[in-house]
Amino acid sequence: MTTAQYDLCVKSEIHPDRRPRLAIVSDTAMAVRKDQRVALAPVVREISAFSDAYRITWLGFDRPELATGHAMMVVPDSVACIPLAAVGGASLWSKIRIVASLPSMSWRVLRAVRSADIVHTRGPSVPAFLAVLFSFVLRRPIWWHKYAGNWGQQNPPRSYGVQRWLLHRAVHCVVTINGQWPNQLAHCKSVANPCLSSEERAIGEDCVATKQYSGPLTACFVGRVEQAKGIERVLDAIEAAGDRVARLLVVGDGDLTLQYEADCRKRSLPVTFLGALDFDQLRDVYVTSHVLLLPSDAEGFPKVIAEAWNYGCVPLVSDVGAIPFYVHEDNGFVWSAASGVTYSDWIRDRDLSEDTLARKAKSGFSSTAPFTFDAFVREINDVLFTEARAESGRSDEARPG
Repeated sequence: MTTAQYDLCVKSEIHPDRRPRLAIVSDTAMAVRKDQRVALAPVVREISAFSDAYRITWLGFDRPELATGHAMMVVPDSVACIPLAAVGGASLWSKIRIVASLPSMSWRVLRAVRSADIVHTRGPSVPAFLAVLFSFVLRRPIWWHKYAGNWGQQNPPRSYGVQRWLLHRAVHCVVTINGQWPNQLAHCKSVANPCLSSEERAIGEDCVATKQYSGPLTACFVGRVEQAKGIERVLDAIEAAGDRVARLLVVGDGDLTLQYEADCRKRSLPVTFLGALDFDQLRDVYVTSHVLLLPSDAEGFPKVIAEAWNYGCVPLVSDVGAIPFYVHEDNGFVWSAASGVTYSDWIRDRDLSEDTLARKAKSGFSSTAPFTFDAFVREINDVLFTEARAESGRSDEARPG
């Protein structure tokens, strides 16, 4: 047990040989598959990094229709899952359902946070929003709010903007964000989005050392197959690239996937739609591919960039969110929609030669060090919780009685 964990035990008045209680409040998809609890794989991998050191209760959205999907992963038995009724959407009826769900959801969130030593929220989301509100009243738990959206977005959706406004004022908490921003407040910490194990880093190192970038390239797109993620720009870029790109592998699902597939057949584009894949299958895509195409409209920092780097896949991405904080001319290519140059024309002018891609791939692999689970856990334990304890202690001293 680390010093930080021991201090947490003492503060919470529990015996030091017992792990601190960590409540995670999110809208992450959960389901039951063959008597096992499963949840969205990238989040399970991140939470599993804490499962040995903390007793975890995890609140997420019940999504039984996703139970058999490749994007889901078995949750460790040591993590207690509490499924909440899933709400959300842009329609009027969806918003009415959100409002109607608030009393029941508030009660379940409150029960979880009151029994925890540490509360970790994952927003922007409705459950996280409720927990953030509670953090202004309940100071006893140590509060750690993660904001996965674009912290610097000028005109965010209303719900995102309200949550960001609250987090700016949650000086009694630790708020982790993607990237570093002008006038960043002391309680807002820049922390890389973890997505790689030490074993995956070792595999990636061998891949980068042996990957060849000569001849026509294989490109990949990983994410929701929708306009906001830039899939239409990607398809146009593949057409404009001609013989420079031999094929495009599209990983992910979306409501318009069949429509995009038909469009590719009509235009005779060398595109294969693979749907959602598990991690072993996704790794094969990265290993096979030379470049990642992701001209999104909005992002925090997508983990797929770090995953692609790890296997020598060079990103050609947009300059939104925290992406420019991590991706630069040494390890990738960054496109600006504000430049007035289309993504297709911009790619046409890029130097995608063997030497350039090999150099950027090696630099990209070096850039993945902060994205390991081990680095993430060390930073949270040794820095963030320490500062949260200090702030919580000062608040307790200031409070009468």
